[in-house]
Amino acid sequence: MSEQMTGKDIVLMTLVRPFTLNFLEPILFLLNLYIALIYGLLYVWFESFAIVFIEIYGFNLGEEGLSFVGILVGALVVIPPFFLYLYKIQEPQFNENRDIKPEKRLPPAFVGAFCIPICLFWFGWTSRPAVHVCHSPSFQGYNEC
Repeated sequence: MSEQMTGKDIVLMTLVRPFTLNFLEPILFLLNLYIALIYGLLYVWFESFAIVFIEIYGFNLGEEGLSFVGILVGALVVIPPFFLYLYKIQEPQFNENRDIKPEKRLPPAFVGAFCIPICLFWFGWTSRPAVHVCHSPSFQGYNEC
């Protein structure tokens, strides 16, 4: 079938069809909006690391880079249970044609839907100088605490 396609057909299929599907399928449009919101929030959150850790907490550039280690540790903690979930729970749900209903892939997203706002709130709540400086056990002599 692809041998019979003209250049115009290929352009229409690759450039027009995704936009058509996006605006004619409500669930696809809403999922794209949700993903755009999450990516936007994560981008702004990562950009705010420099403001919080350098300007508020007084980290140098190297220490600020270490603030991303928490994300690495979180990913390393979450990835093994996720693969275990895929292997033990989701894999048996595939039919003989290796198909699965799309909504069967949603349960892990429910966890992330709660974790992201909690992390953002926690980060925002603790983004003030008193949290870092005044409560450090090794800190002594800060007059403004």
